[in-house]
Amino acid sequence: MPSLSLKALTATTGNRHNCWNTPQHIVNDVLEFFNHNLELDPCSNSEDNPNVPAQKVYTEETNGLAHEWIAESVFMNHPYSQRN
Repeated sequence: MPSLSLKALTATTGNRHNCWNTPQHIVNDVLEFFNHNLELDPCSNSEDNPNVPAQKVYTEETNGLAHEWIAESVFMNHPYSQRN
């Protein structure tokens, strides 16, 4: 059962699940830092339409922790939850 704070947040943001993408201004800064050449996001929200455009992405379904992270540049907004 979601916490009261999660219920309040989802009521105002429209996000009805426990998945929070990296804000676009941070994605822009990450891409600029890596000269728009980001190789790996091991905790991506989607393979088809990732929030962070990396050359290789792993999702919850493909389990980024089960793979070797062989890349020159890696960005990860790790999964987290406020569930009790």
